[in-house]
Amino acid sequence: MEKTIKSINLHKDRKEYNIKCESIDYIKAYSGEVEIKVRDIIFRKDSTLDEMEKILPESDFFRVSRSYIVNLSSIAYEIGSSILKIGDVEIPISRRRKNEFIRRFMEKKLGDCIVK
Repeated sequence: MEKTIKSINLHKDRKEYNIKCESIDYIKAYSGEVEIKVRDIIFRKDSTLDEMEKILPESDFFRVSRSYIVNLSSIAYEIGSSILKIGDVEIPISRRRKNEFIRRFMEKKLGDCIVK
């Protein structure tokens, strides 16, 4: 069942921001919390990747390794590669998750072209 969360509350410099999920580029595990990259801004949240994975829409986000969840709409990827790019950041894809990632990435990119 698809999750319906559309935004998430994040803090930066003691201010709270309600950020649209679609604006998130990636989430990285970082010393007991997560870094959430939205455009060129890094937010930190006292959470785990497991918790974030449970609330983010599955159709838009994919966990590519133990350390990263990526927005499938934000990435540049060449089929056959083990690395994806979001801006200047290179993110490795784990071997265990690579085939599922390719399938989900292609479904996202092709969108309405696929007959179901």
